[in-house]
Amino acid sequence: ADLTWLSQYPHEREVLLPPLTGIEAMGTDVDGSLMIIHSRLSLNLAAHTLEQVLSRRRKMLLDMTSGIELEMRDALGEDLVKIGIRILNKALNYGPLSKDPDWFNDDENFAYCMQQTLYLQHGIVTEIKRLADDNSHLALKGWSMTGPSRMLLIAGWVIHRATANPNGDAMSIDLRDAKLNPTEAVELADLMTAQPRLTAVDVRGGNDTMELEGARALAGFIEKVCGHGVVGQVPRSLCGVTPGHSTIEVPKSLSPVDERLICAELSTHVFSEGISAGMGGKHKGTVLNRRGAAAANEWQVFLWAAKENRLDLVALLLDEFHCDVNEAQPPSSSSNCFTALHWAATKGLEEMTTLLLKRGAKKEIRDKHNNTALMLAEKKGHVAIVVALGGDPKSIKKGVSEE
Repeated sequence: ADLTWLSQYPHEREVLLPPLTGIEAMGTDVDGSLMIIHSRLSLNLAAHTLEQVLSRRRKMLLDMTSGIELEMRDALGEDLVKIGIRILNKALNYGPLSKDPDWFNDDENFAYCMQQTLYLQHGIVTEIKRLADDNSHLALKGWSMTGPSRMLLIAGWVIHRATANPNGDAMSIDLRDAKLNPTEAVELADLMTAQPRLTAVDVRGGNDTMELEGARALAGFIEKVCGHGVVGQVPRSLCGVTPGHSTIEVPKSLSPVDERLICAELSTHVFSEGISAGMGGKHKGTVLNRRGAAAANEWQVFLWAAKENRLDLVALLLDEFHCDVNEAQPPSSSSNCFTALHWAATKGLEEMTTLLLKRGAKKEIRDKHNNTALMLAEKKGHVAIVVALGGDPKSIKKGVSEE
């Protein structure tokens, strides 16, 4: 704006007007769901700009945070208050304070962030001993905290540790039996995406409350960031698998939520078969050991599930993970080049054989020794499977081998 004609000072030729300045807000009004700001052009530097008017509610949250910090000083004492305040600020900056000023002008959003902040304060004060512990693993199994700020508190802890220890260890969190809801599961997936230092969480068991919506969000995260068999890929886990605890137990009975989580884990990492969890103990299942990407050719989750007679996992792997029902072992000195149908026929798994055939398994595929699934069933004497594969039970002969 050329003000030469107006200014009493010869050197004042221009006034630069950056965006959202030079406009004075005179008042506000509401029309339906719209906020109307009555304004005029002005060079009054003391007047509120449109941005300041729009961000008044955000400033209220900042003022409220200052008061909360004073309350936390009284509740926590000098030893713990610094960590508590840092976690509070990191959490709020990650959550509501990352929103645009316009977001706060929605009454529901504003009420929600105020509620979040109060629950966050209570959660930090309650859990401060666990949060302040100098440990990269946060144990929250059976977490009793309620309210809308649980993932916000976790975000504050993760970001605080990542900032305080830039070269520190990877972090992990035990959230078993935490009763996560679908929204929290989505928020946890977003947090793990934004914070690569949070490499492992354990959400198996006691989290059916997240429903399939939440399980799919977490599974989608790990499928996206963990390419199967990629050398140098940072391992991530939804089942608590870390370098220091590299095993995962797959129970015989799983809820639909745990099925989805475990299938995502097993299909995006490399595992090897361990000792049955039921041997000598009360738990029945299979223990698997996570291995490096260099062993990727030795692990095929679909063949493992078929061999273990896991009808539930095989169906899920076909339906949602798009596994090939005719996938075969790669040729090697220790491999028979079996398909899932070969394994079912060899081990006498009648229900598995029926399921695989219904899903399009090809009976004519041959293994390394030129055997079809029918030939293997005949050698083993599995009459029901011979019939299911279209063979004649009378053709079964003891001791026959075509190798």
